[in-house]
Amino acid sequence: MEVADLQGDTLVVGVSNHIEIWNPQRYEHFFKESMSFEESVDKLFAKKS
Repeated sequence: MEVADLQGDTLVVGVSNHIEIWNPQRYEHFFKESMSFEESVDKLFAKKS
């Protein structure tokens, strides 16, 4: 489990039709660095010049 850095606590997240198993610290970092839903929608539907 070294690739996923799963040592000690783990976080199980249900996503659509599968589950993801995360190291809690990596999960938190990933989502802090990700765009918010609103930012994603704005980027997706932004008018192109």
